[in-house]
Amino acid sequence: MTGRNRSEGWTHAKLSGHALEHRLAEDIVRDRSLSSRLHEDCFGTTSRDEPCVTESGIGASKVACVLGGLTTGKTDLCLRWPNGRVAKLSLKKSASGQVWLVSAERFFAGFKAQFGTEVPKQVQLGLRLFIGPIERAEMERLLRGSPPLGPTRKGDGHHQELHQCRFVARSLETYAPTPWNLALEWLRAEMPRIAQLCFAIGLCSDTDAQADRVWYHLRDEKGGHVTESRVIPVAAIVLAIQAMPFALRATVGKRNGGSTIITPFGFLQMHRPSGRNQMQFHHVLRELRATLRL
Repeated sequence: MTGRNRSEGWTHAKLSGHALEHRLAEDIVRDRSLSSRLHEDCFGTTSRDEPCVTESGIGASKVACVLGGLTTGKTDLCLRWPNGRVAKLSLKKSASGQVWLVSAERFFAGFKAQFGTEVPKQVQLGLRLFIGPIERAEMERLLRGSPPLGPTRKGDGHHQELHQCRFVARSLETYAPTPWNLALEWLRAEMPRIAQLCFAIGLCSDTDAQADRVWYHLRDEKGGHVTESRVIPVAAIVLAIQAMPFALRATVGKRNGGSTIITPFGFLQMHRPSGRNQMQFHHVLRELRATLRL
């Protein structure tokens, strides 16, 4: 146990992640064998040349957004070798964790901006009911006097869904089956593009801020030694999802009445930082291994 609350935990993860970027950037420049192994992992051949390494850093974490303003870039480390090869890496220091956090409205707008395709209105409704926030009056109209079908809170016995201003899958299957089923079907159809959004492009308009590979660099917390170093091209993730049976691309999680959607690379759930419901996509290396048959 670390003794950190959720907010402190996210802050620690962000700062420790940037510290890892800085340390790895220095190691790559100093250790020619490390940079050569990365070149081989990325391109299939070794290189003894020293790459130019650019790290995102805390001060450079915001980039131009397709919706206007700024957003968080997806590239943590960019390596440019003298031979012209470039690797834009999204660094993961743990085997699972948040890969993208976005409001439902920005997700819909960003999907259209990045791919030129509108998210159907009924799909938007189904996902908004799952993520929220939903006004209490709208929830009551759907329930028609019946109770939500998800879990109750241990402390007071009140319905968790009413507290979170959203519905879980069990309730949606009963009270809003059409938009919910359409949302699941859309997620299955668009999961390759959703993987691109999560790992590679997000809401970034600048291609330099868009990652092309995921680097899992895992260390033992006590000993500090590297337990796994694996580079996965985002294109390989997309192709593997495209090859999957359609029905397996998005399934409802079994816990808490279906509070998560299982994806080929992790899961999607509602997250409520500061009381604002958002879509929280998680990456899970175990799921990626299964999808890619690693």
